[in-house]
Amino acid sequence: MIKKVILPFAAAAAILSFCFTTGCESSGSKSSDANVVGSWKVTNFVDPLSGRDDVHTGFYWNFKSDGTFSLDSAPGWQGRRPGTYKVSGNTVTGSATNPGVGKYDIKFTVSGNNLEGDFIEHWGPNKTIKIKAVKQ
Repeated sequence: MIKKVILPFAAAAAILSFCFTTGCESSGSKSSDANVVGSWKVTNFVDPLSGRDDVHTGFYWNFKSDGTFSLDSAPGWQGRRPGTYKVSGNTVTGSATNPGVGKYDIKFTVSGNNLEGDFIEHWGPNKTIKIKAVKQ
């Protein structure tokens, strides 16, 4: 009888002990965020209406550790087109406003120093622009 009572408590204590020593990080963990934080230079920008757009190649996605990001047209222009993001595993999702233009969403996948995914504009003709970027 005592074994039936003590065994579940011992198992629970072992699991809790493991979580406290290893951190038991979730998929939206700080270590995942750390892979995203930094400046990412756009290397490929494909607009479904007009094709490849070299004007936007060279823009920067800047992700901060506080969960905010911006899309900047040159280094040092941080804070333009600001938004918030979340990380789940290797997927980054977020939303922002391009001042005077409208709202947009992002959905990117991060693999090492490469970021790839969608920049979804919600103004004019709504469209999804395919983005590739490299971490700086």
